[in-house]
Amino acid sequence: PLLFLLFINDLPLNIKYSRCLMFADDLKIFKEIKNVDDVQLLQTDVDSVVAWSNRNKLYSNINKCKSMTYTTAKKGYTEADYSMHQQKLQTVKVIRDLGVEFTITLKWDAHINNVVNSALKNLGFLIRNTSEFQNIVSIKILYNSLVRSKLEYGSRVWNSGLQIHKKKWRQFKINSKNF
Repeated sequence: PLLFLLFINDLPLNIKYSRCLMFADDLKIFKEIKNVDDVQLLQTDVDSVVAWSNRNKLYSNINKCKSMTYTTAKKGYTEADYSMHQQKLQTVKVIRDLGVEFTITLKWDAHINNVVNSALKNLGFLIRNTSEFQNIVSIKILYNSLVRSKLEYGSRVWNSGLQIHKKKWRQFKINSKNF
């Protein structure tokens, strides 16, 4: 992994008009789009990444490359088509990144529902399989690793403190207190 990180270390230097985020072998290029010229500048940076990849004999899996527009506008925003290797990138409304679901409006309802449902499944598994445990410390360790970790993973990103989300948390806490 370290050699790969050193190998791709100069990749961001090829992105001139946009910003990028890198994690391991994952790259995100983003730019605030105010007009059609901004769309072209972002496409230019995508083309620069493709050229860098070709020079370095690294090839992208086009099926894993996606395009997404984040906006709070109901209408009137610029949505554009981007391409790599003369193939149009798939435009998506929801994308999962490092286990967190992002929507075009950056609302977290679907993600929170999935997190709570997954934590509830793990809680049910824990309740069914620890009924004969005598050691409360073991149960707490299992709870923290199987249930609480699900609830807390990525929460700094998606825990906005909205009342509807707080209500789901309270309900979950009530359900798990019986355990």
